[in-house]
Amino acid sequence: MSKIRVFKCSEIYQPAYQWFNQQFPSCRNLSYADHFSLLMQQRIQWSDFWKRHLEGTGHFVVEEILRNAPEIQAKWASENGFKWAEGNKAEIEIVIAQAREFKPDVFFAHSFPTYSPELITRLRREVPSIRIVIGWDGIAHCNPSMFSGRDIMFTCADFISQHYRDLGLKAFTIPFAFDAIILEELGECKIRESPSFLGTLHLGGRGHNERTRMLHEIQKKSDYGLDLYVSMPKCRVREGLRVGLGYFRRFEWDVLPKAFGLFNKSLGSRFGLDMFRAFAESPLTLNAHIDAAGSFAGNIRLFDATGSGTCLVTDHKNNLNQFFDIDREIVTFKNHEECIEKVNWLMNHEENRLAIAHAGQKRTLREHSYHNRLKLVAEILTEALN
Repeated sequence: MSKIRVFKCSEIYQPAYQWFNQQFPSCRNLSYADHFSLLMQQRIQWSDFWKRHLEGTGHFVVEEILRNAPEIQAKWASENGFKWAEGNKAEIEIVIAQAREFKPDVFFAHSFPTYSPELITRLRREVPSIRIVIGWDGIAHCNPSMFSGRDIMFTCADFISQHYRDLGLKAFTIPFAFDAIILEELGECKIRESPSFLGTLHLGGRGHNERTRMLHEIQKKSDYGLDLYVSMPKCRVREGLRVGLGYFRRFEWDVLPKAFGLFNKSLGSRFGLDMFRAFAESPLTLNAHIDAAGSFAGNIRLFDATGSGTCLVTDHKNNLNQFFDIDREIVTFKNHEECIEKVNWLMNHEENRLAIAHAGQKRTLREHSYHNRLKLVAEILTEALN
């Protein structure tokens, strides 16, 4: 039986990509393969976890690309004799050429904004080997028109999957996870004195408004301070002008000065192994989901933090007990005051805090690993193609 060929087309968070280019300026002299490999070794986002664990089953061949890493993509085009015109369409033309050469059975459109129904139709026409197109909704877009043309939807939470199932689509929940190789690459870490928060403050709409308010209160009232490692995307004024005044009416203006205050106190953004090291060095770390998540948990920080070995203090969600034993493996809060109280208590009770951190890490390594997640993906794809 021939192996299933999976083409995973992702995008990289641009601040992380800019950080990588600054850290490794000599990468411009590397070949496509070496340049891409060096980036994967930084363990940014999903890194090469899909490829390693699917191919580890012995039944898959996986090609991964980053459609919005222009220097890397241009190297592939140059090395493979592919001529392209400069401009916004170049990245799409290169992706199609890469898929055409790889001849996949499965096209995983992990980079959701790029793939319109018209482009999916073109992909199927120009790459006839494609039998299944998979979409990904990892932040509760719950927008079927955005994912038109997909045969299967993968999501990070059951409530998102159920939304697509209710519309008649095949949808499966593949929660975020952690890979134990990160611990091997981190080595020993020295614990810092203050709690931490690592992440983004994405304002407007159903973004990180409540997260911003929570962090604002914590950094003011915690007895131990707060080490902030935050990034704040540029204000989307152009999008507001394009969509109309409704965008600005939905903007929760009280969070803007709070967000700028937090950003000004940030120790800088952390990505990849640097991010995991900051988690591992934290006595405890905070988490608050995007507003769009509603009463459901499932963001990647749940597993990044616990896997790294820190004590996680996160906002209460109805389904958290599906992932962790509350107050034994993680700690939750329902409001700002409770969060502050629990943070101060944990910082004053090191033995309890370390026990929770250890139990949470043990649970993540045992159940919430990319090995386990990709085993489920392998089963879904094998069944879908048979």
